[in-house]
Amino acid sequence: MIPSNKAFDGENFYEYDGKTFYRWYHLEKLGEYQVRLKIISTKSNNLQGIAMFFSDFKGSISLNGENLQILKGFKHYVFKDGQFPNNEMLFVVHAKSGHLLFNNASQEGEFFRCGAFGCAFWIENISENHLRFHCNDHEYDDDFDDLIFDMIITDL
Repeated sequence: MIPSNKAFDGENFYEYDGKTFYRWYHLEKLGEYQVRLKIISTKSNNLQGIAMFFSDFKGSISLNGENLQILKGFKHYVFKDGQFPNNEMLFVVHAKSGHLLFNNASQEGEFFRCGAFGCAFWIENISENHLRFHCNDHEYDDDFDDLIFDMIITDL
């Protein structure tokens, strides 16, 4: 199994060998909450990161106390391995509508590749609000340890 656009066949997920693999994680939650992301490990020759997109998102969001601009269209933020102290990011979200999308990204040349370009992940449920993402980057292998990160979602 190698993540590819053909394997996903235009869908966000597919089943293989008893696991569900995803291109994007859709966080469809309204109201006030926080999302804590922490990069646990990387094991790749490519710089790894976490990409965040906005889908019809209305509201506000801050990252580590700084307001983020809500991006429109197929634009995204990439939060790179080593960019933040302890590889932790704390988002405070005030969502009125829409949702956030997260996925892994890996650098190829001067660009970052993400879900549309071969990156994929499977999700381990640590607890009700704590997810662990096991990610494969854009290179054709099946290790799913190129980036491992946690997401903890807490109501405010």
